[in-house]
Amino acid sequence: MPRSSSHSPIDTKSVQRYARNLANSGHPLASSFIDGNVRLLGHGYNNQLFEIAGDYGSYVFKIYPVGHAQRLIRENTMLSFLKPIGAMPDVLLAEPYAKDLRAPVLIYKKLPGQAVQAEALDRDALIQLQDLWQKIHRLPIPADPVLRESAGPRMPTDCMWYIEKTIQSMARSEAGSNLIFQEACAQLEGLFQNLRRLDLQTGLWQAAPQCLCQADCRPANMLKDEFGKIWLVDWEHAGLMDPIYEVAGFFWYPETLALPGQDREYGMRLYCEHSEDKYAFEKMQVYQSILPVQWATRILKMIDEYDEQVTQPWVTLRPVEDLWRDVTGYFQIAHKMIEEALLR
Repeated sequence: MPRSSSHSPIDTKSVQRYARNLANSGHPLASSFIDGNVRLLGHGYNNQLFEIAGDYGSYVFKIYPVGHAQRLIRENTMLSFLKPIGAMPDVLLAEPYAKDLRAPVLIYKKLPGQAVQAEALDRDALIQLQDLWQKIHRLPIPADPVLRESAGPRMPTDCMWYIEKTIQSMARSEAGSNLIFQEACAQLEGLFQNLRRLDLQTGLWQAAPQCLCQADCRPANMLKDEFGKIWLVDWEHAGLMDPIYEVAGFFWYPETLALPGQDREYGMRLYCEHSEDKYAFEKMQVYQSILPVQWATRILKMIDEYDEQVTQPWVTLRPVEDLWRDVTGYFQIAHKMIEEALLR
């Protein structure tokens, strides 16, 4: 079974005490914390979210495990840089180490709305999303070294390298003695060899600059308010990568597969139509062939390492059966996408 990390969960009483001490310390923006009610709002894989509601509004306390301060610094820096866009959290305070909680804490004004479900992503939301992508991807690259770090692939060869190295790693794993796992790896190897037969048009990326990207853009990191406005949260992974990959990745993310196929095509086409990259359509098509194979690889690796994972104590991993279902689904999609690409 996966092992729990040594980090202990933070409880609401500890957050209440921290908020009260922060207010009493004279912080100019924390006076509303003194008598605010604290509740657990939710959690990510590597953070806990608490809401404190007071007379002057509600705030979110995002608490990271010790040792993850760099993610907090990246998220705070990125949100400060993106503030003029107005669709991201407004940070009140960032503490790389809050003594009362013995953990990094990011505090921001709570955004309105609820997390978006993929099946509820209507075309108005997709229009707003592509508009936000265009604004973010066209921003000048900041001088801050935190935001200039690589956050993902620069071009398709990076994806191919990941797939190949992961296949090689799984061939040496203990799970390799399992017949079902062996068959899945053989099917993955076949898909990868077919990908290598495609013309990935890598020359289109030679002069293409990387852009600032969220690097974890998915429905779970989107909020939709009562007026239909889309907000984007969770920027701890942000950095430089290929913007076409970010957009393609959003539409091939496991939770986004619930989106009707015509809406997926609409969203990708809409971004390409407004992109300043004259090769956007061609690049998007290349990633559509690669991403189902890449996701199958990634999930199969999760199955391979399932019992070796170290998780936060509040994390409940998806059952292995569900992961196998995802792998099978991506295999089916990948066969179809590659076959269509080979016929073009």
